[in-house]
Amino acid sequence: RKIDDNAASVTLDLPVAVSRAVEGRVFLDGNRNGLFEVGEETLQDAPICLDGRRVAVTDAQGLFRFADVGVGRHALALNCGMPMKDLLPLSSDQPHVEIGAGDSDTLTVDFRLDRVQAWIEEPSQQQRRPVVPSEEAVDVTEL
Repeated sequence: RKIDDNAASVTLDLPVAVSRAVEGRVFLDGNRNGLFEVGEETLQDAPICLDGRRVAVTDAQGLFRFADVGVGRHALALNCGMPMKDLLPLSSDQPHVEIGAGDSDTLTVDFRLDRVQAWIEEPSQQQRRPVVPSEEAVDVTEL
């Protein structure tokens, strides 16, 4: 704090909280190129969790947005970490964003998905494994 005895003003040095927006899209990446393209299906009403505390829901274009996200590392989870029926993420890990004071005002994180075509029973492991379109054709009628 600086006070000038001869002036009618006071200068205060206060810390400024830095916040950014995090936004993105949830879509079925049919050609698996990592980019949303015209004609690819988006997912509406999908919940996205930020740090397990805030939730945004995708709109008709599959878009979500979190405003006022502070500096630091933040976790994002599609469907708040719960599996989605007949859809699989194309990345095995949940994305994180690192927001620094000098970063742009908006960071973009997309969730790419693929549709499960069938399930293969694996009795030895007591689980089912999904088959997605990019895998070689498997005759599931004999399983």
